Amino acid sequence: MASLPFIWPTPEDYDQAILNRAETVTDPDIRNGQLSEDHLGIRRYGGANLYSNMYRVGDWMIRCFCSNRSTGRRPPLDIRKRYQEISLFSQSHLAQVSALLPVYYIEEGIEVDYIDYTCNEIVDTQTLPFVKIPFLKALPLGTFIAHRHEEAHIMKQLCTAWL
Repeated sequence: MASLPFIWPTPEDYDQAILNRAETVTDPDIRNGQLSEDHLGIRRYGGANLYSNMYRVGDWMIRCFCSNRSTGRRPPLDIRKRYQEISLFSQSHLAQVSALLPVYYIEEGIEVDYIDYTCNEIVDTQTLPFVKIPFLKALPLGTFIAHRHEEAHIMKQLCTAWL
């Protein structure tokens, strides 16, 4: 009999956990950091958010893997292994590759309540991984390219640096 795939929490479940990070997060930088918020509440980062929530906490960005029940999207089955490998690679190659940032995969990172919002009850609690990356104050790559794409020398420098 095949086992069912792991069900990740929803973005809303993570929002509750990150709001209560002093009790739910194991990493001291995130547990004690200031959560980025705007006039609507928690400020979400990232693009399509297909299967992750990204938050800025202090000088860090964290990525939490989630199920998007409205679209049916969920992380690939090997997402934990992927980020463990990315973390190991980034930390072992920082000195050789100036464009790399340290990536920290934290396996037992955040305790999340799975909430049934139809009755507002907790149906499960899991301690889940997240990925921690330093926050950079800079233009996103796509924005930079959109503003500078006609400057051939800049684009060549970018290509050289990337390679």
